Amino acid sequence: MKKERFTRALRVVENVIAYQLAIRRYPGGETWRAVPPEEHLRHARAHLELLARGDKSEPHLEHAACRVLMALENELDREERERRADE
Repeated sequence: MKKERFTRALRVVENVIAYQLAIRRYPGGETWRAVPPEEHLRHARAHLELLARGDKSEPHLEHAACRVLMALENELDREERERRADE
């Protein structure tokens, strides 16, 4: 049962990412990679704050999760580039 819930949450985040790309917030589909992780986290915090205030204008939890995952991906990319530079 828990695995099913986790899978459902991942599908929601995947849909939000697809939505972000579809509305051309990130033209070309990969421009979000140029955004520093810190900026993604700032946006995630803003979405969480709006959610905590009861704002229902957007799916804030899903958007926050999306931004956290984008930050994570960018941070992992940065770490990999640094590791390769040290080799």
